Amino acid sequence: MADSVQPSRAEIERQLDWMLLHPLFRVREKQAEMLAYLVRSALEGAKLSELHIQQAVFPDPPYDPEDSHVRTNINSLRKTLRDDYYAGDGQSDPVIIALPDPTEHKTPSGKLVKLKPGEAYTPTFSYNPRAPIAKQFALAHYFMHGGLPEIERSLKHIAAIQKAEPDHPEAALSFAEAAGCQLLLLGTSEEEGRGVLINGLLALIELRVPAGTDAWRTHNIRGFLFTVNGQLERAENEFVQALTLDRQATINRGWYAFFLHLTGREQEALQLFGMLAEDGATNAQVQAVYGVYLCRGGKHKEAERSLAEALSLDRNCWLAHYGMVELCIETGRKDLGIDHAKRLQALVEPEEFERMMEQLGREA
Repeated sequence: MADSVQPSRAEIERQLDWMLLHPLFRVREKQAEMLAYLVRSALEGAKLSELHIQQAVFPDPPYDPEDSHVRTNINSLRKTLRDDYYAGDGQSDPVIIALPDPTEHKTPSGKLVKLKPGEAYTPTFSYNPRAPIAKQFALAHYFMHGGLPEIERSLKHIAAIQKAEPDHPEAALSFAEAAGCQLLLLGTSEEEGRGVLINGLLALIELRVPAGTDAWRTHNIRGFLFTVNGQLERAENEFVQALTLDRQATINRGWYAFFLHLTGREQEALQLFGMLAEDGATNAQVQAVYGVYLCRGGKHKEAERSLAEALSLDRNCWLAHYGMVELCIETGRKDLGIDHAKRLQALVEPEEFERMMEQLGREA
């Protein structure tokens, strides 16, 4: 699923209990025992090895590293999960429990990459795209990067998740990110008030998100919140940790490029925004973001092309119209700027439009 949103521990445990009651696993006692051991060990953060599995599930005969007994049973369980359970009665279950397939880990040239010890035995947990909660997360993250009305819609989807799954760690992260987006757009003028709100969001993450829960995302959102609050040194420390854990996912979320721009590393930021724009070639919002930052980097022709592309994808993309107003101020095209300002005014709330115009006036 997008953004690596993971099911909560309670959801995974419910899914495991449900599966163990299914006839498929009730007649496969050893597979059921092994599945339960692998899932519960993963939830506790334990590192799994053939020796551990042998001792827990197949105590007799004694472990022999030359024996493929554990690997054979792991392969059999992997196929049961994929080809029997989730292809049959479990196809609409909310959570998918799977075992990594070594044959799917390849380099771009097609060469197999050997998994690290234990990785092949550590189950992965993800939402079934058909599950209602997965759809709520997808919508929440889609609207999160819009204007204030879209962010309100994002928060409503997050509230629905929290109602269905109270104390869901990923919902807490999503709420903190959406609220941070609100603060960024609102541009709270009182530094002390903004700091109180940011500290509240950071405390929420500390309270609701167990250590190690999708850790790259936790560090990434903390980095974003510190950036919004002007605590750039602390933001950089968080982003470094996020990049170390999952570089591509951190870059794809966009906040690290935003941080780079704020800290004067415009070329590096533009390079990352360009990569995101290339990957999101049909996404008007992504093209508009790239156009805005190209404009701020003084690359006016490239900015206009990117903003025009955004408007060709969605003529009601408010950020593209905002970018065109900013570009027209920079290049002295008053009439065209007024046209886009009128369109922008029709797309956003009056208070939001007033704030935008004030910000552009300060930057001009």
